Amino acid sequence: MLGMLYTDLQRWHSAEHALQRSAALCRELGEVQTEVMVEVSRAELFVTRGRYDRARAACDRAHALALALGQEAPLGEILRWYGAIERDSGAHDRAETSLRAAHAIARRHDIPLLEAEAQRELAMLFRCQKRNQEALQALLASRRIFIGLRASRDIADLGRRLYELETQFLTIVREWAESIEAKDPYTHGHCGRVAAYGTRLASQLGFDLESLRWFRMGAYLHDVGKMETPIEILNKPGQLTAEEFAIIRAHTTAGDRIVSAFDFPWDVRPLVRSHHERWDGRGYPDGLAGESIPLAARVLCVADVFDALTTARPYRDALSVARALEIMRADAGRCFDPEIYDVFESLVTAAVIEIPAAA
Repeated sequence: MLGMLYTDLQRWHSAEHALQRSAALCRELGEVQTEVMVEVSRAELFVTRGRYDRARAACDRAHALALALGQEAPLGEILRWYGAIERDSGAHDRAETSLRAAHAIARRHDIPLLEAEAQRELAMLFRCQKRNQEALQALLASRRIFIGLRASRDIADLGRRLYELETQFLTIVREWAESIEAKDPYTHGHCGRVAAYGTRLASQLGFDLESLRWFRMGAYLHDVGKMETPIEILNKPGQLTAEEFAIIRAHTTAGDRIVSAFDFPWDVRPLVRSHHERWDGRGYPDGLAGESIPLAARVLCVADVFDALTTARPYRDALSVARALEIMRADAGRCFDPEIYDVFESLVTAAVIEIPAAA
């Protein structure tokens, strides 16, 4: 359809004119079912442009026509766009009702593309509400369906949609990490820096692009278990008691439990559970040693400790990069995989890994 083509090309005035003419032609010919599709396309155009009153009017026309036809399936797309309008207008409860209804229709009538899009719209709604775990679950469900549609010739822009999903994944996990860090002002930006350092190191070690993408997301989530750690322990300026340290250590298993609820396409759990394991077996929570520690966790451990040393904490000032590397060099072969540490030190020394001025 010409109007949809113009919409994809962002030729808004041409798209609006073409869709308006299509709607008029459908009314003239009595093509009610096609007119429903045209009005849905107009709603999409107006939502994209932020013209919500006109989008709602298009949805209202499509809804009335679909009811007249006595067909439920077309209502799914209409409800999806009602949901997007309500979400962007701040009516979150109504948005969720519409989007869940669209999802239910998609399931009943086996319309996988609508199901995937409804889940994606729900994820965007949950993100607005800071419902990070539900947002991730919805995005993962959407991604699974899109992956299942790879062979469909009807979805020419599947690659773009998947790319947009991956971008939303990263945004949500970053915002979730930042909300957890807000409990402890001393760790502000920690997860982002660790993700940046660790991803650059993992790239140097030969991780492929898909693995790097999910490594970065896992790195952002590596301290997610701290959402269950009391704030007074996180912010304690003095030495921790044995009991308090045990509570701090428990963030690894708490985080593992949290992320185990997500069906990530790449195993992020080792980054969350095992980033405090030590090469000599004296780490926690499982006392793993050497190469029994998952590779991704060994990589993350180096990045995590480096950032901890080069940023201020309640109990000490930040160390210089040179001093941090000196301390870590002494612990290579005890705390860290010595080969991975060697690569990391070379990257920092050569300024391949960039260190923020505040770090």
